[in-house]
Amino acid sequence: FAPGGNITLQSGGSGDVRDGRLYIASGATFTASGTQSHGIGGGLFVGSGATFTAANSTFSFTATTTGKSILSSVPITFYDVVFNGSGGSWSFDSTTSATTTVSHGLTFTAGTLSGGGDLVVQTGSLSGSGTVAMTGGTVRLEGTGSIGNNTGWQFYDLVLGNGASGTMTKTGTGTTTIAHSLTIAATYTLNAGS
Repeated sequence: FAPGGNITLQSGGSGDVRDGRLYIASGATFTASGTQSHGIGGGLFVGSGATFTAANSTFSFTATTTGKSILSSVPITFYDVVFNGSGGSWSFDSTTSATTTVSHGLTFTAGTLSGGGDLVVQTGSLSGSGTVAMTGGTVRLEGTGSIGNNTGWQFYDLVLGNGASGTMTKTGTGTTTIAHSLTIAATYTLNAGS
């Protein structure tokens, strides 16, 4: 499926995991193009052997209910991702070999990110008005930016940097808790704030 324009999947508000979900079945292909803008009112499922191509598109997750997931059996890469559903909750539950990568920008204005999958943000920040409650997996922030807000956040493994120079600055008054390990890569700097 190669959409010829923007897609909006609206949520019916049921809270069911399938409500408003973009489902890419095993062996299927989803190919975005250019700078399309796709709104997903639920979660995302990418089956084994599926192909997900985001191009330079923006994917906005807008659910306002809990119980949504981003579940993939293969590595997937977004260009821009926005989480902006007030009251929404998304669980990263991809398999251990299926890292979710955001190559350009992650905007986190509302909702909760949880789960045990691996997430890589290659540029910018992980900040905003939402809540992070990752109970497993590794979150890697590779660019220069900020992390946190006034709500306490939880990570299992948090990695800052990828060998290139950069700085991550803690913002807000919320306590950031790392349950397992914090790694600051060579030539990278963490400004922990006050």
